[in-house]
Amino acid sequence: DQTEAGNETLKEDETVYDRFTSIIIEEIDKKHILIKAQKNVLYLKRKRLVEVQALVARADILPDDTVRSNSFLETTIEVLK
Repeated sequence: DQTEAGNETLKEDETVYDRFTSIIIEEIDKKHILIKAQKNVLYLKRKRLVEVQALVARADILPDDTVRSNSFLETTIEVLK
């Protein structure tokens, strides 16, 4: 099975890496925060604005202030336009 991402065709087992700059929108408790990020991405040859919200454990925040998406506890992804 294949998916088109941008100008490339990806096989199901391939991974695309990208970075989103996020902000903290809520401190849930001492151990968890809710973050939100928006980014324009090219998908199926069209530019789309994607918003990601994720619940993150503070312990999963790396020393360079990044969080790997596989560390997200709960995620909402929405295409805004």
